[in-house]
Amino acid sequence: MKKLEWRYHIPLFSSFIWRNITLGFLITIFILLGLLFVISGFSLQIDISRQAPGIYFAGGFIALIIFLTLLVFVLLFWRGFDVDYAVDNKGLYQTVKGTSSKVHRLAIILGVLGRSPVAIGAGLTAKSGEERFISWQEARLIKINKKKRYIFISRAFLGIYPIDMFCTESNFPEVLACIKKYISGRASLRIKD
Repeated sequence: MKKLEWRYHIPLFSSFIWRNITLGFLITIFILLGLLFVISGFSLQIDISRQAPGIYFAGGFIALIIFLTLLVFVLLFWRGFDVDYAVDNKGLYQTVKGTSSKVHRLAIILGVLGRSPVAIGAGLTAKSGEERFISWQEARLIKINKKKRYIFISRAFLGIYPIDMFCTESNFPEVLACIKKYISGRASLRIKD
């Protein structure tokens, strides 16, 4: 089988991008509030009602950080995201292109210049996630949304670095046929019309 390859542009203001951003922020806020509650309420035996001004200040500070993070995100990625996909008899491939790759490289360079191991590590971690491959034997969960021409492939239920594959109108039937042909018996296939 010849390799199917295509590029897909994901706009910045798509529901896919903002749903994932919102989910990430909600998880972060839930963890921070939980830690704040545990630290102030249980370990130090402090009455939380007396700490109200401090809690409001902390909440405002967190809201400011979230706003600034979103502002920087929009300024950096206002063009959206370009992603290259490929499918063949070995598996599924995803490669992030464009602005994302440049921002990852910039984080590494700024980390080196600023002598910040955290920035270097964040840039290297992001750079390592630019190219993803999942073989047909590794794929355990495949979700297909026919209406959106969207395919989610993961190594396990909570697999690290899954592939979110967006297809064009012309290549979606061919990609779907390839997935059905090469999927292993251990994978769970869920199709939504």
